[in-house]
Amino acid sequence: MIKTPPSAGRATYDLIPLAWSKDCSKQAFLLELEGRDADAYKNADISQRGLYVYQVKDNIVKMIYPIPNRIFLDTNVKNSNFWSDGDYVFAETTNQNEGTFTDERYIYKGETGQVSLFDHW
Repeated sequence: MIKTPPSAGRATYDLIPLAWSKDCSKQAFLLELEGRDADAYKNADISQRGLYVYQVKDNIVKMIYPIPNRIFLDTNVKNSNFWSDGDYVFAETTNQNEGTFTDERYIYKGETGQVSLFDHW
């Protein structure tokens, strides 16, 4: 039996919980497309992929970083996937299975809501 992939905007996603802030007021999580052939998804599907933050106090979910096609977030990269003083640090990879990294780490500044390159350790 041949299954027809869902139409654009009706894809199935995996919700992947990531790190909680130290005070448990925020949690980062990924919304990732369910694995299937690359051509099965349309731009409307891919546009929902991203890194999100859930703010417990306000019960708000906000996308903080859309993930482009062929890029993945790797939560196992050293010095990534952690909260520090209300800011969240994460890393990109170009090949999830081979661990090929873009060598880019980013920081989400909780106070301003901005994402920028994380260039200091």
